[in-house]
Amino acid sequence: MLNKQKDAFRALENADKLLDSSILQHSLDILCRLLKKTDPKSEEHNSLVDIFPILLQIALESEDLYLLLHTTSTLRTFIAISPENIKARKITKKIIEVALKMLKPETNESTAVFLGNFIIQIFSKISPKIDTDILMGIVEKIRKCRIPTIVQSLVLVYARLIHSNPDKIIQFLSETSVNNKLSIKVLLDKWLLHQPLFRGNYAKNTTFSALLKILSLQNENISSQNVVGFNPSHKNVKSEVNAPFKILSTLLRMIKNEEKIEKLRIKRAEEGKGETESYKFTYDGDGRMDTMGGDDYYDSYDEEDANVSLDDEGEEEENKGIEVDMGEMVRMFS
Repeated sequence: MLNKQKDAFRALENADKLLDSSILQHSLDILCRLLKKTDPKSEEHNSLVDIFPILLQIALESEDLYLLLHTTSTLRTFIAISPENIKARKITKKIIEVALKMLKPETNESTAVFLGNFIIQIFSKISPKIDTDILMGIVEKIRKCRIPTIVQSLVLVYARLIHSNPDKIIQFLSETSVNNKLSIKVLLDKWLLHQPLFRGNYAKNTTFSALLKILSLQNENISSQNVVGFNPSHKNVKSEVNAPFKILSTLLRMIKNEEKIEKLRIKRAEEGKGETESYKFTYDGDGRMDTMGGDDYYDSYDEEDANVSLDDEGEEEENKGIEVDMGEMVRMFS
């Protein structure tokens, strides 16, 4: 049975010629569900992982928008579920090639919905020694991004790295440039302008605490940097402000939005209208902001996932996390 399934998926080498891409989407969804339901040590699971190299080849050769979108989603799911089996096949180089192809400016932006998550899985479970070409590719892709969902996906990669390697990441971004602009400016410009549009508990928690960590470092490269400001009147859109002030403004705006949502929830509950599902900062058992759990797209993450490193030896460093007392934050700035 599994041999027949493998033969069927080998036909995906010509998948970009299919008239109905939705068929491919459902096929890949079924494949991911089968992978989740099988024992990682079983022959059935191993046979399913044999399809992974084929999916990599499809992603490298195809230019079809929907095919690349759904294939990237499937690849990140495979890595999240069965990283050891994938590493045993010694195809890390090819996985990196797929990520670099997806990060190319000429690759359609709409294919990158799951790209950030795919890269996070690579750094977390396949290649702890971070590829700097990927880091530069992310900055270049962010520079040209216009879709908030894509910006969120890519910014999340840097947000997680800032949690584990803040000084090294900021130094790297301050020493590199894209299109004659420092990488740190390119990243912060897009990040801070799009932060209010980010969606999902995991993404909001992680990016919020990463910005807070950047602010608390009082890094000279950040303090001396100006970023694009935002004027609601749109009369002076191109004005720039000092980066720490913009970061602080963004954090305060998030806290204010959190308070409004909480008040609305209480009001609806008192009026008997029921609660609508809305965003709220979540905390772990120690009262620390949860940056590791939450949304369905990130349900495979655990505390170990954040332990990526920029060491020359490629060894993982301990993720020290960051403690956030939202009540104290509100009192400080009210």
